[in-house]
Amino acid sequence: MDGGAYRGVLVAQVAGVPLRTLQWWVSWGLAPCAVDAKGTGHKRRFSFGDIVRAKALAELRAKGVGMQTLKKAVAILRDEYKEADPLGGGRLVALGGRVHWFASDEDLVDLLKRQRVIKDLILVDMGELAQEARAKVEALAA
Repeated sequence: MDGGAYRGVLVAQVAGVPLRTLQWWVSWGLAPCAVDAKGTGHKRRFSFGDIVRAKALAELRAKGVGMQTLKKAVAILRDEYKEADPLGGGRLVALGGRVHWFASDEDLVDLLKRQRVIKDLILVDMGELAQEARAKVEALAA
């Protein structure tokens, strides 16, 4: 089920926000929908990717990022960094109510200040590291 098969009520439930909040996000262009409502009595339809974007918005809001900050950050990513889908495939980080973006695996950028915050950042995925270590231990112990 995708390509515009999900109703707003379900999307709002998955994201953990009221339906009205989701509707505001759609009207502000932050949470796109696969099939927009046309006229009265028509219902918006959302794809699975739209659900992920709404969930990302809800998570960022829960971490203290304001709506104006989110709107500006998304606009900067689209306009200056040419990110077509900032909430669907981007790597955003909320720190102290601000939105940062991983421009590369080594650089963290404060979007509103438009400056690099951390250079030569080292990310270690501990879950992945543990899985690799377990597989190696099992292979060597066999």
